[in-house]
This record gives sequence, C-alpha cells and structure tokens, in this order.
Amino acid sequence: MIRAIAIIGAAALAVGVIIYSFFDCLRSDPRDIRGIKRGPWIAVILLLPVIGGVLWLTLGRPRYAPASSQPSRGRGPDDDPNFLRQIDEKRRTEQAEAELEEWERQQKDAGIDPAAAQDEGGGEDRPDNSDDDHPDGERFDDDQPRDPDDQPGRPGS
Repeated sequence: MIRAIAIIGAAALAVGVIIYSFFDCLRSDPRDIRGIKRGPWIAVILLLPVIGGVLWLTLGRPRYAPASSQPSRGRGPDDDPNFLRQIDEKRRTEQAEAELEEWERQQKDAGIDPAAAQDEGGGEDRPDNSDDDHPDGERFDDDQPRDPDDQPGRPGS
C-alpha cells in the first residue's frame, strides 16, 4: 500500500514537472531561452519525459532576477513627465494672468480703460491716439514734450 502511494506520488510529480516545463517553455520569450531554440527544447521535454523537464529547468529556462533583489524604488511625482508638464503649464498660466493683471493695473493707473485699449489694438503701454503720430510714423509719448526741431525737413535734423 505504501509502495503504491509512493509510485503514484512519483508519477504525479513526473507529470507535474513535464507539464510545468512544457508550458514554461511555451511562455518564455524566445530571445531569453538559453542553449537551443524553443522547438528543440519542446522536443527534449516531450521525448525525455522527466530528464527533459529537469534539463529545461536547469539549462534552458531564462534566468530572471528575483523581485526581491531588484531595488524597489517608487516613482515620485517629480519623475513623471506628465506631472511636470502640468506644473509647467500651471506656472505659465499663473504668470500670464499676473502679467495681465499688472498691465490692467497700469492702464487703470494711467486713466485708460484696459478693455477699450485692447479693443482698439493698443495692447501696449499706451492708448492708440492717431493724432499723436510723428510724421515719420514714430509715436510721441503723452508725458514727454514734443521738440519741433525733431521733425524731418527742418534744419538741424
């Protein structure tokens, strides 16, 4: 009786080694298989039942590093390019909003309606007053005195 259990146990172990070796060989990446190619390994496993399975497990099976030997380092948010891109976009948006608010404040301090200045195309530091144009196409600033000698065609220019 004990002898029968031992024989059945040994046969089950042999079948288990063969089946495991067969499917392990099929699932392995062909570039990682050591020794010979996949087809000959399958033939060895099936034609030499227990010996072929043991040979596969010892000589042909790819060697993968155990998970515990690899450094377990989590990926921080500062390593994620999408996270960094979102931060950069948010920073640029906030910077643009701050610049716009500063420009609007400067326009209000100068007594100019910022909405009207933008609608007229005068999105610069001063309103678009066409009567302040210099004959050369240059613009005069409202707070600087105009020099009549600077005009073209006059002596000394």
